[in-house]
Amino acid sequence: MKKSFLMSIPGSSLVLNLPSPWNISYLWNLGSFLGIMFGVQLVTGILLVFYYVPSELEAFDSVIFMMREVKFGFLLRLLHMNGASFIFILMYSHMVKGLMNASFSLVSSWISGNFIFFMTILVAFMGYVLPWGNMGFWAATVITSFLSAVPYFGDLILKWIWGGYSISGRTLQFFFTFHYLAPFVIMSVAMIHILLLHVNGSSNPLGSHTPLLKIKFFPFFTSKDMLNLSVFMLMGYMALISPYWSSDPENFSYADRMSSPLNIQPEWYFLPFYALLRSSDSKLGGLVLMLLGIFMFWLLPATVFQDMKNFLVYHNNLWLLLFSTFMLGWIASWSADAFFSQWLKWISMMYFSWWIITWLLSIMMIVVYS
Repeated sequence: MKKSFLMSIPGSSLVLNLPSPWNISYLWNLGSFLGIMFGVQLVTGILLVFYYVPSELEAFDSVIFMMREVKFGFLLRLLHMNGASFIFILMYSHMVKGLMNASFSLVSSWISGNFIFFMTILVAFMGYVLPWGNMGFWAATVITSFLSAVPYFGDLILKWIWGGYSISGRTLQFFFTFHYLAPFVIMSVAMIHILLLHVNGSSNPLGSHTPLLKIKFFPFFTSKDMLNLSVFMLMGYMALISPYWSSDPENFSYADRMSSPLNIQPEWYFLPFYALLRSSDSKLGGLVLMLLGIFMFWLLPATVFQDMKNFLVYHNNLWLLLFSTFMLGWIASWSADAFFSQWLKWISMMYFSWWIITWLLSIMMIVVYS
């Protein structure tokens, strides 16, 4: 029998003959697609670094030079910029899938995945500042200034990040260094995440691990994975036809210390956490709420002791999390004096109530089944 070309590649049989549950859907492909997208971001980012100048005076002009003078420089930048949005779309979808299937029971892979999420937030935020546009400059000024509310060490940390008493070229160099080096850390942790995930094997909607319900990865799932090409085509379309769909017009002008935007806000994928930052009347309270909004997912393995994926009430409760997250992001896109901003405290309570209800459901299941 003729041997497949793919099977002739050394080590490929370990992947192609991988026993996979027959009933997994396309949602199980989000993780591998995220790995591909991270690779695209890494390559385009390295190519952009060749022409970027991390200087307060030249950063904005170097980005303009890339767009106008470098061959296909505009394409590299637009792919990198839109790739960040697509990464967060996939990452949030991947997290929802993990919550639906109660993947936090796999503690090591869950914690490593949350670490990747947190690092990606930091990297993307610093990348938003690098073009040194007016919106990025003021967003960095407002958000980093919340660190001064940390008792004892807040001012010290803030001055260390700023490189002085206000945002300057040293801040830009700090952000650029972190933005360049941190993706390599993310890729390393992502490899550990994959290894930890395959210690117990992939899950499936029915939660069955019997070998009788598994089939070969090739050709059954490789053909399904080719659907990723359609997402790549969509990203290419957005990068060429509507490249600035997620950008703010204020970021097309130089950073101006004397003129702040009317509504200072980060990119769309940070808006729910930015809303938590705004929902408190104190700087320290807002900072604590924002960090809790991110790290409450880290606490799930330590607070939820039951397998919840087959519990209907738990799945219905997920809609509370999705609705409150969407509302937080939508309200944060408005100015701070808008009418809807009055709702932030109530929506924030709704957001955190999801974790409390999930914890209570876990305790209830222990009592019922004990």
